[in-house]
Amino acid sequence: MHRLLFRQLKKVTGLRDLETLSRAVEDLEAGKTQTDADLFLRPEIIAHLFNRISASYEQFERDLALRGRSLQLSSKELSEANTKISKEAERQSRGIRSLRETANTLLESEGKQKLGPKYSDMERLSSIMSELVADRATAKRELEFQKFALDQHAIVSITDADGKIQYANDLLCKLSGYDRNELLGQKHSLVNSGTHPDSFFDNLWTTITSGKVWHGKICNRNKNGNLYWVSMTILPLLPEQNMPLRYISISTDITELEQAKNAVRKNEERYRQIADASSDWVWEMDSDLKFSYFSSGFQRLTGIDPAFSLGKTRVEISAKNELNTPKWQHHLQDLEARNPFRDFRFLFEGPDNKSMYLSISGVPIFDKNNVFQGYRGTSTDVSQMVMAENKLKVAKEEAEKANEAKSSFLSSMSHELRTPLNAILGFGQLLEADNANPLLDYQQDALSHIMSGGRHLLELVNQVLDLAKIESGNLSLSIENVKPDEIVESCILMAKAMGEKNKINISLEHLQPQMPFIRADATRFRQVLLNLLSNAVKYNEKNGSIILETEQIGDLYLRFTVTDSGEGISDEHVDKLFLPFHRLSHYSGQIEGTGIGLAITKELVQSMGGGLGFETQEGVGSVFWFELPIAPDDLAPKSTEKKRLDFDKHSNAHPPQKRKVLYIEDNRENVTLMKAIFRNLPHLELISSPTAEKGIEKARQEKPHLILADINLPGMNGIEAFHKLRTLPETFSIPVIAISAAAMPHDIENGEDAGFSNYLTKPIDINTTLDAITEILGSE
Repeated sequence: MHRLLFRQLKKVTGLRDLETLSRAVEDLEAGKTQTDADLFLRPEIIAHLFNRISASYEQFERDLALRGRSLQLSSKELSEANTKISKEAERQSRGIRSLRETANTLLESEGKQKLGPKYSDMERLSSIMSELVADRATAKRELEFQKFALDQHAIVSITDADGKIQYANDLLCKLSGYDRNELLGQKHSLVNSGTHPDSFFDNLWTTITSGKVWHGKICNRNKNGNLYWVSMTILPLLPEQNMPLRYISISTDITELEQAKNAVRKNEERYRQIADASSDWVWEMDSDLKFSYFSSGFQRLTGIDPAFSLGKTRVEISAKNELNTPKWQHHLQDLEARNPFRDFRFLFEGPDNKSMYLSISGVPIFDKNNVFQGYRGTSTDVSQMVMAENKLKVAKEEAEKANEAKSSFLSSMSHELRTPLNAILGFGQLLEADNANPLLDYQQDALSHIMSGGRHLLELVNQVLDLAKIESGNLSLSIENVKPDEIVESCILMAKAMGEKNKINISLEHLQPQMPFIRADATRFRQVLLNLLSNAVKYNEKNGSIILETEQIGDLYLRFTVTDSGEGISDEHVDKLFLPFHRLSHYSGQIEGTGIGLAITKELVQSMGGGLGFETQEGVGSVFWFELPIAPDDLAPKSTEKKRLDFDKHSNAHPPQKRKVLYIEDNRENVTLMKAIFRNLPHLELISSPTAEKGIEKARQEKPHLILADINLPGMNGIEAFHKLRTLPETFSIPVIAISAAAMPHDIENGEDAGFSNYLTKPIDINTTLDAITEILGSE
């Protein structure tokens, strides 16, 4: 039942529920009565029902008319709204399409998958765009950070297509010295240093205007005029037309690196020039010890093409007969151990049998991992040097042979001269000391001449030996604090005696009364002063004069000056005055001497720490002086007084019982002299033997308290005899004194090394000999 009819029936009949009303209608249709259907049959109900139906229709018509009018109005608005919605939908569609295209562009730039052409999910598109915008914001922040980091490290600038600067970072401003405002709008030619040619920049612009990236190094000049170097990369920014709109340059400051490279290049050039100019050349070896490089000096200095040696080891280019020498074996061990070496010389065998001596020095080269890379070093041609050394070696050997021959001659001459002098001076000393049988005046005068001649001959022998000692460096000095007064006095007395014949006057007015102690060898000091005084006497005139004076030079030296009134020395002789064996030509036949006195004198003074000089004027005279160091402390002076023979002193020094002395000597005069000496010593008995062999046998039989032995004996010599005596139980403890004419330094040294109790040289000084005997026998 229609709901509207149900509402009317419900109002007319009063029935409240649809079920009851439905049954009444069904009963009415079936013709039944006495049911709920009776309600529909009552007139008032039907009339009222029709009225209600009629009113409903009227209301329906009114509603229908109102609805028509509303519908008419709504249709117009709906049409307008529909048109607006259509337009909005079109705009929305275009927006979605544009948004999709934008999203695809962004997705494509990030390498992501694009959206399909029909994709229209606005909400998803909005989400995608939101994500892309967020990514772009993050990328922008990262880009800004990277730009900040780049600005902190690199020099950045941006120019327009014409090359005018539009952007310059702080580092560019700092390095160029220009403010940013001074750079903007300017071209990079503002900092052009003029170092590069125009073609350099032409190539740069050709590269970047064609859309290519340019890399290179540029030298610029800052505002202050100083040069600086940058390593630059220029990137062109290309639009769709493929023509650059802007250029970005990113640079790094490499000034220090370039300066270092320039310094290295200059050093390399300097070293190359030095190497080319020197007598050396530079070489390199690889890890297999094969030559891998030679500088230009090799061919220039040797005339040999380096190709001959490149790729070869030094063993392959060396003389084969040298390789087994100890020198080469040691060098090969150095190479194997990677040791540096210096001045190794070897015989280089070049092409066409050309050979030369080379000196080579090298150092091993290792990489950063300490792996051996080879050797690097220098070499030079020393052929001339080796030849000179060989000549010098031959000359040295010849000189050594000549020196040995000279030494042998001097030793022989000394021995042969000292042997007769021993008898002459020995017996002379005995005659001088014989107070019991004094000589007559003419005998005394003759003896004086004999002793003078003998001593002069001994002095000549000693001078020759002194010169030999000086030349060989074996001169032995005993430097001590010496009081010079007594030595000066004795030298003056001797000089006066020498000058009496020609009435030479010696003036002593300028001598210091109290001379300071000096540092000197007393014997050599006497020898120096006496030589200058004797020369002043010998080269003076009759009735001439000599002035001896002393002068203290501060606290350092005491100077002795000898001035004579002789003829002086000519210029031609001045430079040769101190040469051995040189004598003044106009005196050489008149005055005795060897011509070596001044040479020895100068060497002796210098050996004692002093100096010697002279002044001379021909026809006027000469002044010779020498000075010796003053001693720092005043010690007791060394006594230089010549001792007189005192046989009683030596006799009283021996024990009461008689002592036996064996003298082994083959020269009769020497034996006779020794017997004459012993006659003055009653407590000593002298026995003798002419040979070492007989002397040894006599020593075993007689068992003497002391043995005096010559060295140069026939058959067994004195040193061999001494060693034999030391092996025999009867004689091993007997002291032995050597008395020999072998007075060369090596002779005395050999005697001392042999173990003699003393070594005395001939001609003997009797006092010295008696002192040596007394020292041994008096201590028993």
